[in-house]
Amino acid sequence: LGVDMVWDGGQLGGQESRKDREKHMEEVCKESAALREVVKKYPWFVTMLKRARLGELSRNKAVKVKLECLEEKEARVIGNNLIPCLKSRKVIAAGVDQWKLQNRAVGELFEEFPWMEGMFVELGKGVVKSAPWGLMFRVCFGALTSMVDLVTDVYVTVKFLNAGKMGYFKASVASLGVSIGLQLFIVFLQNRNLGLGRVLKEAFPVLIGFKPAVDAYNIAKGKKQEVGQTFDPLAEMSYMKG
Repeated sequence: LGVDMVWDGGQLGGQESRKDREKHMEEVCKESAALREVVKKYPWFVTMLKRARLGELSRNKAVKVKLECLEEKEARVIGNNLIPCLKSRKVIAAGVDQWKLQNRAVGELFEEFPWMEGMFVELGKGVVKSAPWGLMFRVCFGALTSMVDLVTDVYVTVKFLNAGKMGYFKASVASLGVSIGLQLFIVFLQNRNLGLGRVLKEAFPVLIGFKPAVDAYNIAKGKKQEVGQTFDPLAEMSYMKG
């Protein structure tokens, strides 16, 4: 059943609103014979599944209530707990296992329905892949490493100059020049239809070495591709990193 919980890399075919995600969970519960059986016995399961699917960061609060005593309120908290558990582990299965250990009812639910643990592992893969906090970590880490690389390159170039190693110095300057030139070319391709002013504005962060940080900020805040631009923000950042 886990495969049924995976949709276009976790993106719901491009529909990412809160309402769409909740509606999708309701439809899955209705279409799956296995899940219908679970919902029939535990009506609060739909709420728990919705909260788990939303992918929203929240405080992790362990719930020790038995499965047979669980109600809607506790189910909501347990669903919210999945995301912090996934975020705290590098492996999705380990995150789901932590979730199971922290919330007694989840462990009992997995014992009653053995297939369910695998389902939540697949669900977790989709959530982590599409959640803003998952993407944010990747792009911010990438931006940081790119900026550190630039600072290191400049430092090494200056060291070559001070040491009188002009051959290495010229090669290092040429390498930096090519890198910056390619980034400026990408900026031009991206914004050429928006006017010279926009091209110059976007080129400035490249010249001062802050382009990776700007791109990471745009992606983190959910900026979309503007009309007239050639690439979406994530693709632009990927090309910049080369």
